[in-house]
Amino acid sequence: MGQRQKIVSSADWPALFAEAKGLLDAGDSGAASRLITDIPSSLDSPETAAIRDRIYRALIPNWHYSMMNDQVRNAAFLRAFRAVGIAGKHVLEIGTGAGLLAMMLARENPASLVSCEASPVLFDMANRVIGENGLAGAVRTINKPSSALQVGVDLAQRVDVVVAEIVDSVLVGEGILPSVRDARARLLQSGGRIIPCAMTLYAAPFSSDLIYRDSFVEQNPDFKLSAFNEFASRVHRPLVFGIHPHKILGDSARLFSIDLQANDLGPFSGDAEIRITAEGPLHGYVLWFELELAPGIVVSNPPEEIYSHWGQAVSMVESGGTVKPGQIIRIGFDVGDQNFLLKP
Repeated sequence: MGQRQKIVSSADWPALFAEAKGLLDAGDSGAASRLITDIPSSLDSPETAAIRDRIYRALIPNWHYSMMNDQVRNAAFLRAFRAVGIAGKHVLEIGTGAGLLAMMLARENPASLVSCEASPVLFDMANRVIGENGLAGAVRTINKPSSALQVGVDLAQRVDVVVAEIVDSVLVGEGILPSVRDARARLLQSGGRIIPCAMTLYAAPFSSDLIYRDSFVEQNPDFKLSAFNEFASRVHRPLVFGIHPHKILGDSARLFSIDLQANDLGPFSGDAEIRITAEGPLHGYVLWFELELAPGIVVSNPPEEIYSHWGQAVSMVESGGTVKPGQIIRIGFDVGDQNFLLKP
């Protein structure tokens, strides 16, 4: 665990929280968290509880809870570990998080297991969780991003398996492409395995008055308000698509497929055609993926799946107009190291 702020008395707490709030407002949520870690939350006032919550929400979004509770995802990773064969191998996990996958890997009896985590707060908590499960001796955790790891310093040798569950609802937002690109070049043995091994992103056009009303100002009979749409998001946003009333307007399109074991993982662009099959106002595109963990072992978050912790993502169209069956629409996209942009 990291070095802790020594709390002298409860009289110091308001000042510490005020300092933590200043750090949070300045963008250093990690330092803010370390400042208040040892203040018992049971004694929070409404003001300090609000500051604590802001700090932890900045560091640990709520999807961490649904991720750990996603038993379909967890079971699929366990099947992939056993299909690849972890026993007797040297393994690196990129992104310890809460430590769940690291503990699952530890129980598969690897020759060595290193798990790295860039966030100091998550790193400390993962160590606590792993220790409480009696697995501290089986997992070596390192508080660094994988790009800072060095063979001969942090790793005794290049590893046989890299595990990188660092994907968001459009796959690339948590940096899986540069992380795996770097690991393949420096940290993985020739012929080593990567989990996941491949991933594919899909899109389909949809109509949804409710999602549209949360995205743009509609025409108003009394006032001109459309200028406010200058602030509307031009990139995708995550949501649980299936709980919103909607109508799928066309076939799904495969935007890209990536073999993480072999493909060039640099930034790229592309386009796809979508055939419209139903009439309606085109409000946007729903995005989802298939993540192949090992050959034949796939997890996915299709549009009607409401229990996947990833949810889906939507990319909205401000004035797409009405589409009709038989129309063909071409959409483009750009993929960066940590960003995805759909271009309707």
